[in-house]
Amino acid sequence: MSPTRRILIVDDSAVMRLLLAYAVRRLPDVVVDQAENGLAALKALRATPAQPYNLVLLDINMPI
Repeated sequence: MSPTRRILIVDDSAVMRLLLAYAVRRLPDVVVDQAENGLAALKALRATPAQPYNLVLLDINMPI
C-alpha cells in the first residue's frame, strides 16, 4: 500500500479550486484540501503538523 499524499489548493476562485481538485484527485492515494484565502491556508497548514502537506498549489494574487 502506497502512502497517502496530501495536497492543499489555495485560490480565491471557487471554480479554479474545483478544476485543480478534479485534476489532482485523479492521482492515486491523494487527499485534497482547499482554502479560499491565505489566512485559511495558514490555518490549514498549522492544523495538522504531524501530517504535513506534500504539495501546496497557491494563487499568488489573493485579497487576504
